[in-house]
Amino acid sequence: MKRFHPELFARIPWSTEEVLERSLVRAAEAGLATALLPPWYDVDTVADLRRPGLAAPESRAPRTREFILGLGGRGGLTSPHPPRTPRAGGR
Repeated sequence: MKRFHPELFARIPWSTEEVLERSLVRAAEAGLATALLPPWYDVDTVADLRRPGLAAPESRAPRTREFILGLGGRGGLTSPHPPRTPRAGGR
């Protein structure tokens, strides 16, 4: 896309099974061409990134694997107790 299309994101029932269908309809209404990639994991949270197989050498998502492994050096995804996120205001 060459410009932002906010209508693609309006009135979408996020985190439901309807997201893909509604998104494709919105794109068609906006006159945008779409293409579908092979199905893959939905990653919304850190717990999703800890899914077995995403960081495996045979992963079909090499950039996701690279990202996960990059976090591991800081105790991120490889630790059962990830580092705490600083609170706003430094508390």
